[in-house]
Amino acid sequence: MGLLSRLRESFGIPKPSEIKEGALVISSTAQAIGIRTSTSFANQLKVFNEDPVIKESILQSAYQIVSTGFFTTYNEKYTFDLPRSATDPTRRTAKDVIDEWCKQNNLDQKLSQIAIEMIAFGNSFWNITANGFTNIPIESIDHAVAVEKSTPIREKYKLQLTMAYENKVLPYDEFLHFHTEAIGNSPMGAGIILGLIATPEPVDNVEIPSLYEIRKSTRASMKEGFKKFSFGNELWIFEGYPTGTPKSGDTVATGIYALGDSLRDMPSTGKRIATNVRGDVVLALPQRTQSYDKWIEQIDNEFLMALGNPSLKLGLEQGFTKATAEAAKDLYEMKLAAIKRVIKRLIEGVWAKVLDNSGFDGKQADMRLNFGTQEVEYTTPDLFAAVDKRIISTDEARHILLKNMKWDISETAPTLPTPPAQVAPDTKATLDNLAVETAKLKKDVYERLLKS
Repeated sequence: MGLLSRLRESFGIPKPSEIKEGALVISSTAQAIGIRTSTSFANQLKVFNEDPVIKESILQSAYQIVSTGFFTTYNEKYTFDLPRSATDPTRRTAKDVIDEWCKQNNLDQKLSQIAIEMIAFGNSFWNITANGFTNIPIESIDHAVAVEKSTPIREKYKLQLTMAYENKVLPYDEFLHFHTEAIGNSPMGAGIILGLIATPEPVDNVEIPSLYEIRKSTRASMKEGFKKFSFGNELWIFEGYPTGTPKSGDTVATGIYALGDSLRDMPSTGKRIATNVRGDVVLALPQRTQSYDKWIEQIDNEFLMALGNPSLKLGLEQGFTKATAEAAKDLYEMKLAAIKRVIKRLIEGVWAKVLDNSGFDGKQADMRLNFGTQEVEYTTPDLFAAVDKRIISTDEARHILLKNMKWDISETAPTLPTPPAQVAPDTKATLDNLAVETAKLKKDVYERLLKS
């Protein structure tokens, strides 16, 4: 076997005769460690901490997910309970176990960090412990490693840490990996920052900078532009002033050289200058070009679109119309809903294992993570309708009006005076007829008595 053939085999490169038209060829290296990202997580973290616009965009999106909090629900038909411990006979349900676990693990704060890392880096790694899980610093992750050749790396993998973290390898069953959708032969997701700092392939041997590099260059150019175009150069002219000699060693400058030294050291507030010749000051200020305005606007738009947060553009002069704002809001919420589902699925899997290890049946308990608030919103028409249909009592309705809808009423219903008895319309007509008949009878009796 020749040297070239041995090299091909060692690097997992198939022979030309083995490559079929239209087939996807993945090298043995890519199969073993996956297709690596073009930049490290450490570099992405650096960008996150350096750029306030990128950071604010990511934090806003993450807070949209976790700001309303969360609550747990379960299969209420699963009523199995166990004593808290051998020394504590207090019994607790599966929901009690998980609610305590959430409090011990400060799940509110951890959900916030998971959301931030998923949006920023596309991945969030956590080490499984006996009592919960702890964060694995995102900058410590170098790449994923396949557990075995027969299992695709996207299905089962280990984590290789960086040299700064002693090149440790984390086994597959000792960590949790929250990630966005993985594309290609890699279990890693991709966040917003990767898209901003990824460098496209060169075109005609011309390197194309990333969006983030263009942004940094634009900001640096603005700094230089303000310095260059804001103040300009001052040309002081004194006609007929003697030339003199410049300062040399211990020799003092004379003539225009001495005057120039004085002007150079003049404070910004100015000072008085006496001269017997005509003087003039000319500002040499270069003209700023106007041809880059649209180009800069286009770059800014691409940058904001890459951030994927419509609220940033809403604050700009060239923001959305009402219709496009609503459409952007809907798409934005759909993207955040996808991240919520990833977090929800993995956390519920952890809860099932916690319950199994605690003597419960995690599958039957069916603990669920729900984002948002558990409070029920009541409306007055619905409440009154429920009373009319005898779904709830008036006392229950009164309690809801007082506690939930903040009506200024007392807890107990007041004693109202008994209304006067009302005569039914048919009864009243009967009485009226009876009175008429009685009057006729009295008149008839009276007339008879007169005749007799």
